[in-house]
Amino acid sequence: MRVIRTNVWRNSRIDFSNGLTLFLNCLFLLKTLAPDEKYAAAKAVSGLLLWAGFVVFRLVLFPVWLYVFYVDLTVNNAPRMAEGATWFELCFYPATMTFLLVLSSLWMVPLTKGLIKALKKATKKD
Repeated sequence: MRVIRTNVWRNSRIDFSNGLTLFLNCLFLLKTLAPDEKYAAAKAVSGLLLWAGFVVFRLVLFPVWLYVFYVDLTVNNAPRMAEGATWFELCFYPATMTFLLVLSSLWMVPLTKGLIKALKKATKKD
């Protein structure tokens, strides 16, 4: 039972990445309802928070999760963890995290381009 609780605790940290939807929803709302030049500063702030959160909760958290999973499996309690988990769990969890890390890395390019565009609009002097 301890292994199951450990896996639930480890996997619950990934839910932090879902907190980015707040900034993403604000950004989409502003882009949809406001004209291009209106609320440029709010769009830039929302984009900056989304970008910073993306770096912390995706590009840093996912590799850390993979590392902790690896250390738990190989060093800390390999026999206990392997006994309490199925082969599907031992393969599927890291494969999913790797897939999400690759997707997040690919999404970072348009996110950065959009942030630069929003910051240029926000700092543009009339």
